[in-house]
Amino acid sequence: MGEPKSLELMKKICFYLLLCSTHLMLSQTEAEVGKNYHFGGKLLDQVDAFKEVNGYKVIDIVNDKITLQPLSEVNTTTVDVDRDDFEAYSKRYLNSFRGWYSGIYTVPIRVRKNDDVFEFDNNVSLGTNIIARFGNRKKEHEYVDFSFGISLTKVNLNQENSDLGLENSIFSDVEVLSPTALTASLGMVLNFTEGVNMGIYIGWDHLSSADNKAKWIYNKKPWLGIGVNVAFSKEPSKSDGKK
Repeated sequence: MGEPKSLELMKKICFYLLLCSTHLMLSQTEAEVGKNYHFGGKLLDQVDAFKEVNGYKVIDIVNDKITLQPLSEVNTTTVDVDRDDFEAYSKRYLNSFRGWYSGIYTVPIRVRKNDDVFEFDNNVSLGTNIIARFGNRKKEHEYVDFSFGISLTKVNLNQENSDLGLENSIFSDVEVLSPTALTASLGMVLNFTEGVNMGIYIGWDHLSSADNKAKWIYNKKPWLGIGVNVAFSKEPSKSDGKK
């Protein structure tokens, strides 16, 4: 028994809506002279000379015709394509090095170890990071960030990780302290898609001589952290070229 006509009609409507929405998403690419792109679908079928080339550059735009040249030292063939086809099937071909950022990372979980003492810690830091980004040339949201950061961090001293509470000491009646440490860190964040990333960090907290009279056992010792990207202060400068 065949499907009801209403169900068949609904399937056709959904199919055409899907095609239209896909075309609208793909048609957001606009041609700019001097910029690099990659392409697929109908446009790739039209440009046989470019099938073995990773990307190409727009070298001229005249009315509805766009002149392309492959990013190749061997293949210097140029070809004209329709603007509509270009905008429907092209995407930017990005540099492997995306640029420099400055911004903030939080590291909510820090793992500390010293001899037989092992603890998880959560500390609030205030500072900044310098970040270098490298990414997939064809996928905007696939990239890795390498960072170096300097910050001020509130660290947690207690009777387990310091001389707090030690008899016959100036801290015999003190159970906890939260001095401020100078923190240096190195990190790597893997971004898999927009809004989904995973980071790992290594850092060192340095207490001043005055703040470390309680002999914090983790002073200047490395910690391992799991990080979350909170915000960046600016977008990187974008440039095109052969990498």
